Amino acid sequence: MIPLDPLQTPAMVLGMVGAVLVAGRGAGVRACGFGAWVIGNLFWVAYGAVTGNWYVMVMFGFYWVMAVVGVVNAGKNGV
Repeated sequence: MIPLDPLQTPAMVLGMVGAVLVAGRGAGVRACGFGAWVIGNLFWVAYGAVTGNWYVMVMFGFYWVMAVVGVVNAGKNGV
């Protein structure tokens, strides 16, 4: 059996779950999707830090900020 990476596995799963939820119709569902991305992107930032991969750290750090903005925006007036 292939061992699962403790950082990449949840990051990947949360990224895919977030994509499904962000495509939802309701603001609450979309907010949950952005929330999944917030957590998943932090896993990717941690993975980049552990491996010394600055490209991954910067890219997913930026994605993390955008996901936080998404959570905030999804909660405003049901938009």
